[in-house]
Amino acid sequence: MNQARILGAGFWHRFRYLMLPMLKPIILIALIIRAIEVFKVFDAPYLLTQGGPGDASTTISVYLYRAVIIDTRWGFASAAAIIVLLIVSFAGMFAVRPIEQAQDETFEELVGAETAGASQSLEDAIAAETRV
Repeated sequence: MNQARILGAGFWHRFRYLMLPMLKPIILIALIIRAIEVFKVFDAPYLLTQGGPGDASTTISVYLYRAVIIDTRWGFASAAAIIVLLIVSFAGMFAVRPIEQAQDETFEELVGAETAGASQSLEDAIAAETRV
């Protein structure tokens, strides 16, 4: 960041080319988790408005509840619930992927253990520390 500023990059260039790519996994996880939470919202819209004036505050959960309890459309509601399950599962896979990629990074990549001029390897340093 400081190097880009020293080389004359403005705030928007630093934000677009440096900050935003670094924040992309965090933003993606936050968006997917929020999208999954939208499917779970039932109590507030139902208790306050029973789904709306009209369908203004109807969520997926309220819609499925109405389909089963009020309209007694068990088969339709079951099929819709399975489709919602598939959509949420698919979104969940995207939420887990950046976390798994971060865990796949090795310890050496994270701390930069293989630096120029290091006299001991990381394993030797760990072994020496355990002997003490």
